[in-house]
Amino acid sequence: MQSSNFCDLYPRFLETTETAPSRNRIDNRWRAIIGWNEPYLAGRRVLDLGCHDGRWSFAALMTGAAHVVGVEARAHLVEKARDNFTFYRIPRDVYELINGDAIDVMRLMRPGGVDVVLCLGFFYHTLEHMRLLLEAKRLGAEFLIIDTAISAAEEPIISLHREAANDTRNSIDYGKTGSANVLVGMPSRSGLIAMLDYVGYGVVFFDWQGSGVDDWAGMPDYAANIRVTARARRRAEAVPTG
Repeated sequence: MQSSNFCDLYPRFLETTETAPSRNRIDNRWRAIIGWNEPYLAGRRVLDLGCHDGRWSFAALMTGAAHVVGVEARAHLVEKARDNFTFYRIPRDVYELINGDAIDVMRLMRPGGVDVVLCLGFFYHTLEHMRLLLEAKRLGAEFLIIDTAISAAEEPIISLHREAANDTRNSIDYGKTGSANVLVGMPSRSGLIAMLDYVGYGVVFFDWQGSGVDDWAGMPDYAANIRVTARARRRAEAVPTG
């Protein structure tokens, strides 16, 4: 990478974000999500779920991804992403931005076109965890890069709670119930491991505490180990014998 700071290289994303506009948080997440996974993104076809203003789809391309499909449920954020890609002069043939529900879009995709799935700040804003993982496997993804808040429970659980759908940091009303408060689930670390194992993926976690971060401003969740960054890799399937 050319610089240790994403926001210095690409400051426009600080203006278009509707999540935490913290330079320190974005820069450190860039190093963990993109830098740590650079060898697994280079030359790969990437599906970015809940792509927001396109920052991580863009970052994947900047680190060498061959093609990125970004999926975002909120139309105005898709327009922000398009504007950002245009501003930074990204060739139109290396990306596609889709306005739609992530799981619905995945179900319509044909297998074989995805190498890496990015699930960044999305896994704890849904109750369709297993469907997401099973669809990723069906599409052929070798790697899943997941950044998610987690329950502090040691048991393999999913903690249910509600969040306001009118906050763009939160879930949409995926069930089309008309409710202003959407039911979502936050997995524990062991729960995340169990779900990935069931689908056939082994997982390793980025070591936030040992990563050399000396300023945790804007990152209390990572500092408290209630948010994790993980890379899951699909295990080779056993070949029947006899």
